[in-house]
Amino acid sequence: MVHIESLIIEATRQCALNCAHCLRGDSEARSFSAFGKLEKFLKQGVSIDSLIFSGGEPFLVPEVLLHIINIMLKYETHVSQIYIATSGVIPNSTIHLQNIILTLHKMLELLKVDGLDILYESDAPSLLIELSNSEYHAESREQLNLKIEPLLALISKKDSRTYKESSLIPIGRAEYLGMRHDKYDAILKSCEKGIEINIDDEEDEVNIPEMYITFDGRCFPECDLSYDMMDDADAYEFKVYTLDEITKIIKKDLRKRNKV
Repeated sequence: MVHIESLIIEATRQCALNCAHCLRGDSEARSFSAFGKLEKFLKQGVSIDSLIFSGGEPFLVPEVLLHIINIMLKYETHVSQIYIATSGVIPNSTIHLQNIILTLHKMLELLKVDGLDILYESDAPSLLIELSNSEYHAESREQLNLKIEPLLALISKKDSRTYKESSLIPIGRAEYLGMRHDKYDAILKSCEKGIEINIDDEEDEVNIPEMYITFDGRCFPECDLSYDMMDDADAYEFKVYTLDEITKIIKKDLRKRNKV
């Protein structure tokens, strides 16, 4: 069994907004496509404390979210919580919204929860959809004359933080807005080491604290990276594994342990 504390999946790099503080960078026409690699990985038996769909804007690709959830249902992946941050800006299409609703119900099925009321029942719901609504998001929506769509009715929490420039990571669009600080240096060091894979002899399982999977199936130990940093990982001397390589490493470690 593989236990992951936090699994972040890059659902898409598409986004309708152009926020100044975005650490990712400019929107790209790329969405998650490593379904076969993900299926091989989940086939081993995986439990996830927190499943996070990242972007870009995840709800621009509900079909991707639905495909991933269906794979997890197929292999009976245990998930304790699902988190999605959204700008609330999506195409105002009835079919698109229907696909989002279908995806949410599938997520609840994965969480073994009945009804959308779980979104509102507690401070820490199993399915948490958070509206990114800082001053940067609001400013970008206003500049592009975009409005929050009916998806707003499903939001379980609003994030209206005021970001201080000193807290922003100086990467992506925030390269000249943020300031280099300890968190940035810690991210670089973590990525130089690569994914942390620990074998728990007592529980007979492999533990991974955090894993970020990119649209094409590459794996990083941190999620706070720009697209440029991820795509030019060699220049930063990051230790990057593909999802297939992570699967092989885990199988090899478990075989080695069973021989002892």
